[in-house]
Amino acid sequence: MNERGHPQTLEARHPGNANALRHGAYSGRRSLPPEAVEIADSLMQAPHVVDLDRYGAEEIAALVVQIDRIDAALADGRVERNDRPRALIDLRARLSGRLERWLAAYGLTPASRAEWAARLASGGLAGEIARRQRIARGETP
Repeated sequence: MNERGHPQTLEARHPGNANALRHGAYSGRRSLPPEAVEIADSLMQAPHVVDLDRYGAEEIAALVVQIDRIDAALADGRVERNDRPRALIDLRARLSGRLERWLAAYGLTPASRAEWAARLASGGLAGEIARRQRIARGETP
């Protein structure tokens, strides 16, 4: 500690200091940034979503924001640093895969919506019971 300094103005750390934050890929998430809150709120407006889905909506939103930040950091077009591929490129690919899985789980891709509609149309357990009863009666399923 600087003996000639001003102890009343010294802080051991600066809470909320985000000066070095560029894309946030290597920092712990303390809270959702405002743009992620907006995304999560819009996801929660879907008709098939319940309050417990908020955690997943926030994870999707955080992934979208983090991917956007990484894309901005990669916008310089350089894919190598010190003759090696940039670590952000690999991280971007992994986050994109996670986002794809979350979107599918939430029914936010065309394929996941089609699968959900097909399951709904087949009637689930009740539909399977009715199909087996028809088979047992000798009718065509």
